[in-house]
Amino acid sequence: AAPEAGPVRARLEGIHAGHPGRAVVRDAWLELRAGEVTTIHGPNGCGKTTLLRVLAGLHRPEAGRVVLEGRDVTGDPAERRFPALGVVGQDPGRHLLTERVDDEVAFALRRLGLGRAERLARVAAALEELDLGTVSGRHPLDLSVGQRERVALAAILATRPGVIALDEPTRGMDPVRKAALAALLRARAAEGAAIVVATHDAAFARRAGDRALRMRDGALSAGTVAPVAVA
Repeated sequence: AAPEAGPVRARLEGIHAGHPGRAVVRDAWLELRAGEVTTIHGPNGCGKTTLLRVLAGLHRPEAGRVVLEGRDVTGDPAERRFPALGVVGQDPGRHLLTERVDDEVAFALRRLGLGRAERLARVAAALEELDLGTVSGRHPLDLSVGQRERVALAAILATRPGVIALDEPTRGMDPVRKAALAALLRARAAEGAAIVVATHDAAFARRAGDRALRMRDGALSAGTVAPVAVA
């Protein structure tokens, strides 16, 4: 059974979003609560990625509000939602910035102004969590697709965001890695994070999620791949 969810950390209210001449997300309402992993599944083009981009501040909605940790951030760019919100989009390897894995994980921690000892401790912990210790000195772009996904996730987890959003995070992962990621997300939720995952992977959704939603033609509804507890 899903654990009892905690307070709302993020809320999407009546979101309409799309591109010129084409609506992608239609009147989407979503609450993300501390202690809960929410999965969103649906076919390609249904609006999952656009919805997460609205949450992240990477796509401005045509209507509706985004509330993060009690603050209306609808008009705020992505950088002003950091570090309360951490996002790993599709193909994050394209956005890795540094020449070493450990530097990539430490990059955002420097923005937070953390001291060297704290940075090193967080980097080491994140690399261990994602089984990346043996590649810490390698260039991120020399890694496999799955490893680059994990580097991007380690960089986010090291900042300890209250809200974590992942778009198709299991791409390039074998079943063992998927199981480890599901366990890691559940552990972060148990520590108080609110997590949302857009995924095609029904088995991963069942393993990781407390609440499943389905997206079809831009609208959200109760899903079928995991236990559903929609308020």
